[in-house]
Amino acid sequence: MGLKPVGLKAVQFLSLIFTVLALVPAGAHFFEMPAKLSLARDQYLLVQQLYRGWAYLGAFLLLAIVTNLAQVVLLRRRRIAFHLVAVGFFMTVVALAIFFAWTYPVNLATDNWTAASADWEGLRLRWEYSHAAGAAVLFVALCSLILSVLRIETVPRQIDI
Repeated sequence: MGLKPVGLKAVQFLSLIFTVLALVPAGAHFFEMPAKLSLARDQYLLVQQLYRGWAYLGAFLLLAIVTNLAQVVLLRRRRIAFHLVAVGFFMTVVALAIFFAWTYPVNLATDNWTAASADWEGLRLRWEYSHAAGAAVLFVALCSLILSVLRIETVPRQIDI
């Protein structure tokens, strides 16, 4: 049973939309980082309060992971597109791993930046750079997904296993 083009296009569309929506807040963190690193402790704590409620935006990353995985499955017989989508999927998973390995522990240690410990500057660097790294890998994911749409093979390749 062949893949219906409309179903694939819908998954590709959703994958691109969710990956872009995951990249928006990550990109905002990336581009505001230089200005925020120059802030004094009290100013930084105040500015960090602007992110209240941003945790809900993490749903876009989860949806990107799910739709990218769906593309991996759907494009498993289209070699070029499959590899590009696999990179996109892997990079979205890496972005989530970066968040839980480096960003989230800082959120816990600082009670979401409502309290600053003696090592607040070290925590700030860890938080800011982890967001920058997440933005970079999401950008790679998006580029790979766009290339997969542009390079998709017209006829599925049969691969003998």
